[in-house]
Amino acid sequence: CSCRSSRRCIRASRCNSRSSSHSLAVRHDSGSEGSCARWARSPSACWWRAVSVAARELAVSADEVRAGFARFGLLDDQVRFLEGWFRDTLPSAPIDRLAILRLDGDLYESTMDALVALYDKVSPGGIVIVDDYGILESCRAAVTDFRSQRGVTETIYRIDDSGVHWQRSTA
Repeated sequence: CSCRSSRRCIRASRCNSRSSSHSLAVRHDSGSEGSCARWARSPSACWWRAVSVAARELAVSADEVRAGFARFGLLDDQVRFLEGWFRDTLPSAPIDRLAILRLDGDLYESTMDALVALYDKVSPGGIVIVDDYGILESCRAAVTDFRSQRGVTETIYRIDDSGVHWQRSTA
């Protein structure tokens, strides 16, 4: 990013997500929208640089996740961990039905990947919970695009400043 402050510019997300051509925008601490200086020369290099830095910032090890489950008494023989990117692991995940789908994908692509792979597995009357909808435009755009493409019209309810949920139609 041209601001030379990669930590502060990590809030990178794909913009114009409603079209097939995506661009990268960065919100600087000043609150103004800027564009990546490398975008015009090499969109993929710029995007992947931002994604790789974001991945390091957002990454959590499987051991940390297991420890969290264990801390709350949720680690039992019904829990299966799938390590890897959503796009690589979720389409072939050994999941038949879900009563609750709780997503925390942060970015447009990961949120969309999870919805595409798992939404049809949510039972009628099941609940879809999306973290970061209220605070990350990239997440909100993915949910909006997915719901529009699939004709999902159930009411979205706020949980708090960040999360939302809706109940899948029983029809």
